[in-house]
Amino acid sequence: MSPSSKTEQDLALVREIIGVDPLDFARWIGGELAIILPDGRKLLLKDEQISQALRTGQYNIKAGAVPAPAADRAKMHPFNVDFRFKNLA
Repeated sequence: MSPSSKTEQDLALVREIIGVDPLDFARWIGGELAIILPDGRKLLLKDEQISQALRTGQYNIKAGAVPAPAADRAKMHPFNVDFRFKNLA
């Protein structure tokens, strides 16, 4: 990947896109905006995707577009799997 930078303007933009403070963010030389969501997932948005995200709110955690961090973590935990065999016949 190319070198990156962080600016206050990009931080404000990231906050507007996801609705909360990110774990981290960076603007890559090619113009992509990398955002680490509070639950650790990564978004890599190009300029047209940034515009779309601002219009639609599709990544806004506060608005419910992205599941809140740890919202479904209990369901996804590997030890919460039902290993009992169902009717195999």
